Amino acid sequence: MKSPALASIPQSIVQECLTHLKAHCVTNLSSIPHDRLELLLRSRVETFLSDQTNCLRQLSSDGDGLISVDLCVPENLPGAEQIILSASLFQLVNSCLFESTLESKSKLPFTIYKSSADNRTAMKNAGIKFYSPDEKLGFHNDVIARRNGFHIPKYVSLMNLFVGYKDPGNFIYVHKRECPELRRITEKGSGKKFKFRPTPVVYQSQLDAPLEPEAFTEVTAFWETSDGEIYAFSNGELMGKDEEGSQLLADMQSALLACERRIQAPQTLFRAQIFRNDLGFHSRDIFKDQFVFEGATRLFLRAVSKEAVVVP
Repeated sequence: MKSPALASIPQSIVQECLTHLKAHCVTNLSSIPHDRLELLLRSRVETFLSDQTNCLRQLSSDGDGLISVDLCVPENLPGAEQIILSASLFQLVNSCLFESTLESKSKLPFTIYKSSADNRTAMKNAGIKFYSPDEKLGFHNDVIARRNGFHIPKYVSLMNLFVGYKDPGNFIYVHKRECPELRRITEKGSGKKFKFRPTPVVYQSQLDAPLEPEAFTEVTAFWETSDGEIYAFSNGELMGKDEEGSQLLADMQSALLACERRIQAPQTLFRAQIFRNDLGFHSRDIFKDQFVFEGATRLFLRAVSKEAVVVP
């Protein structure tokens, strides 16, 4: 086990961002002037990240694949101001590393995820798999759907806005090079088709309407490129079409779980976890000691890069 490289945003940048938000009377995430903030502050954030040479190196093809960036949000701010400031800084940092995919409905450069009793019940009733904070997640890589199929984004960035658990545990990342068994599994599974449907984003406005699970589609879960790069796809509800396919998926999870050289990062608030989604797999601990039982039990932001690997 090891910890990721950690950088902390300078207070001068944090304060200038906050001052700009207050001057423009920003009161919600949708009204954050991301373009203006990037013109004003991105060059300074880029300089700061460039100086943190270990962080940038860890996101290269030869690095560990995961970094943490503490956004240094002041603790004395009201909760709403903390969320707006952290989301602004989150996008500033991401914009220095990759171009974000805009969320289809809100057109924001990130997606807002909410876990609650309501959306868990709605998805369970519809037969849709829902990963609540108190469920254990297997190792997976994130996926986005585009017109020409599914893609594995090169970069993914996550940040917790609120966690209604006293013990949220760790975020965990395994680089595929640390799992030598993965090549054998990939070679064996190359060319096989698997059944797949992603876990959908459920908006609060959808919870009053009947939910329908997506249809399963066929995907390739294991492949190798012409230059010898191997890829293993693992996301949502992925199932083998026969016993051999199911065993390959089980073998992949077992191999990843057996990797001792993994990176662990505490799931703290207002800290971006940025990782090479195309080079590794991530998971998280079960959230424990819940202290919020009504309304949102977890809020977090996720940004994904436009640059992505096509799933064959």
